[in-house]
Amino acid sequence: MLPNSNRLQSLTLWRCSSLLSFPTNGLPTTLTSLRIQNCKKLEFLSREMMAKLTSLQSLYLVQSCDSLRSFPLGIFPNLSSLTIGDCENLESLSAEGGADENLSHLNSLDINGCRNLVSFPDGGLRTPNLTSLKVMRCENLKLLPDRMHTPNRPSRFLDIWSSKCGVICTMGFASQPTIIWDRPSKQTEAFSGMGIARACLSSTISDRRKQGSGGDVAQ
Repeated sequence: MLPNSNRLQSLTLWRCSSLLSFPTNGLPTTLTSLRIQNCKKLEFLSREMMAKLTSLQSLYLVQSCDSLRSFPLGIFPNLSSLTIGDCENLESLSAEGGADENLSHLNSLDINGCRNLVSFPDGGLRTPNLTSLKVMRCENLKLLPDRMHTPNRPSRFLDIWSSKCGVICTMGFASQPTIIWDRPSKQTEAFSGMGIARACLSSTISDRRKQGSGGDVAQ
């Protein structure tokens, strides 16, 4: 365990090129924020260590942990924000026992530059409070979650960004979300099953470009 860490809430590991592993006793269970960047040789937390981080709310993992092949969504029961970027060997996001309950706090999921990522969990994502899903530069990703379970928030308030990914298949929604494509002319066919017309998609994209990425689309 890190010395004098029983009250530590935020930990950043940056450009630790020689760092290979976490302490054998794991990280402080008081952590609410963990940022790991440019630590390519670092072995990611074991499942046992992850399960103990019950206070973790934000995880930022970028250009690190090259040995990571699958990330277990839902293992952190209070996680609200997850960013995974440029993890070149990540192949899948999994959801195992207890994941449904543990995903209830997640409101932001950002996956960027994971070129070997090919799939989300089967059965969709049970994320009742998710408001933002961004998937960018994942060239081998073949489909987004086949269903988004957002009963606590109408899916028209769910922003979905997809940029420079592979062939994206349909997702199931109860109502129309805001969908922003980097290359809309190529991707809109994938959403025919959602009943979203080309004109609607084009209008949404046009509005977003006028207002900037931080603007809100009128509902």
